[in-house]
Amino acid sequence: MHVIDAHKLKLAGRGPTYATIYLLYDGAKNCVVTWKSGRYAGEKWLRVTTQIKTRGTPGLSAPDLPPYRYAGPLRINAHKKCVKWGGSIAIRGGNGQMTSQSWDSGKYEHCG
Repeated sequence: MHVIDAHKLKLAGRGPTYATIYLLYDGAKNCVVTWKSGRYAGEKWLRVTTQIKTRGTPGLSAPDLPPYRYAGPLRINAHKKCVKWGGSIAIRGGNGQMTSQSWDSGKYEHCG
């Protein structure tokens, strides 16, 4: 598998990068994973998700699970298909309130 695209997740597009969504391809399958940035790996107050789908499918999504370093990887057969991919972050503040930011490719792309 090779990384073919990536997107950094920040709150409101500013500040530190909390996680990066990576899209990979091996010639037949696409894979997506949302990886927490180094200093946030393992932190439970920062949660991440990842998602991927092809046209006409409900798609796949996954949250981060212990040890809370990444969400995914999710693999989908994408030979001669385009994918829509993305992920999200959710941060629990000191007052217990959640702030989140999500992103997806917005269109089907990277047609294999």
